[in-house]
Amino acid sequence: MKVIETSRLSLRLVALSDLENIHRLLYADPEVALPWTGHVQSLAEVSAPNGVLSMISRAADEPGLFAVERAADYALIGLAGILPIRRASDRARFVPASPADVPGSVEGRVEGELVVALGRAHWNRGYAAEAGTAVVTLGFGSLRYSRIVASVGSRNERGVKLLRRLGFRTEPNQRADPDTGSSVPGTLGFLDAPS
Repeated sequence: MKVIETSRLSLRLVALSDLENIHRLLYADPEVALPWTGHVQSLAEVSAPNGVLSMISRAADEPGLFAVERAADYALIGLAGILPIRRASDRARFVPASPADVPGSVEGRVEGELVVALGRAHWNRGYAAEAGTAVVTLGFGSLRYSRIVASVGSRNERGVKLLRRLGFRTEPNQRADPDTGSSVPGTLGFLDAPS
């Protein structure tokens, strides 16, 4: 089942059969994994209940991560999506300069975290921006997020460039985000829903 179609990409629900390819593309390649998550992961870690499986989309109207495929040949090239920010531990990673920007600080503001990761062979082709635009549109559209945020590690220059290209306001994180593998603060991104 296709969830989102762009001119060059299809974003669909992740299947269990995708996990080996997702692992190979994103978690086993140090050039992708280190800037993105801070460490290389085994297939067992990625396949564990608290690994990728806990973040995948389970229905077309539920936020999560989607498999990103090239429309021309349906080759899996990465993951993209918006993860809901529900727990205090999700919010604690975001320490912006202004207290009003802290996720969860404004009552009624529904926030999600943008995630886009592509295999190295698919970099520098505009696919990340295309996938990011698609999931941001979904997030502000049918998913009804009022704000989308992102946390990018200090070693992920590509991630910061992508946020700026997508229109996110960026600023330094006031603390290191362990989920990005950074021991020093990285960059935060904020994008509010269009009025």
